Amino acid sequence: MSRTSVFGEFCRTLEAINNLKPKEQKAIRRAASGVFPDTLKEDREVARSCSIDTDLRQSYTHSECVSRVREVVQKCDLESLTQAFIAGLHPDRIRWRAPLQAFAACRNLPTHRVDLDKDMYTPACKVCGVEAKQEWMPVDLAFEIADCGLAGRSDKESVEPFEAAVCLEWFLSSQPPEPTKEDEKRLQQLIEIAASAPANTTAVKLVNLYTPVLGGDKYAGSYLVETLGLLGILVNPQQSGDFLVWTNWSKRAFGTGRNQEMLPPACGWRREFGLDANVLKQLFPNVQFQKLT
Repeated sequence: MSRTSVFGEFCRTLEAINNLKPKEQKAIRRAASGVFPDTLKEDREVARSCSIDTDLRQSYTHSECVSRVREVVQKCDLESLTQAFIAGLHPDRIRWRAPLQAFAACRNLPTHRVDLDKDMYTPACKVCGVEAKQEWMPVDLAFEIADCGLAGRSDKESVEPFEAAVCLEWFLSSQPPEPTKEDEKRLQQLIEIAASAPANTTAVKLVNLYTPVLGGDKYAGSYLVETLGLLGILVNPQQSGDFLVWTNWSKRAFGTGRNQEMLPPACGWRREFGLDANVLKQLFPNVQFQKLT
């Protein structure tokens, strides 16, 4: 299938998720993963009955990925992304958190040629972490975005750039909801919680503090905290958020004290490092932020 056709199938799947029953969603996710052989036949039947192709894949190269990211980032309007993110803080609109995460993760990705780290078992680019040739699965990405606001796989050390680009393309073709006063109040609460948390609070502990405000499961809360790290709102002295400046993957600060349950740079945040008031003002000018000690 062509790039346009696969992207269309991805968007259609993402829209169809709203109308699926929980059992259908579970079966389709199992079928797409391919790691449940005992139920694979039945799961594929469920997917076919819902007109979803769980076998759909699209290969791409490193250069195609970089070009796609750079192209779509230039088309994005930051205010539209932040407004959608605020609306996505409602537990029924989690998917709208994903585009701002995608934008933050790849905003400053430089145009570059692949520079493979040949010391790795699966060589990836030292600049962006993308392998020379890869493939993405539209169904998996659609469920990730719909379920927990994750803009792309995070099994390496950050959001996968190609999937982030696809997420942004979906955003540009969509009509995101407008945030309500309750959504804006929820954002204010989240910032106040992070600013006034106990001194020993880590990013994972922050997720626990956010749960009563956000609702949903811990994964959705975790991805939101990771977004705050990618934006540079949560300060990590060893590595800035990608929204502020790009850090080559070979130089990212994964080192001592890294929390294994959280992507960098959020994994390195501690309450004593604080929040970046300048970034907050740029992204969310209506948030009242007073630096607390």
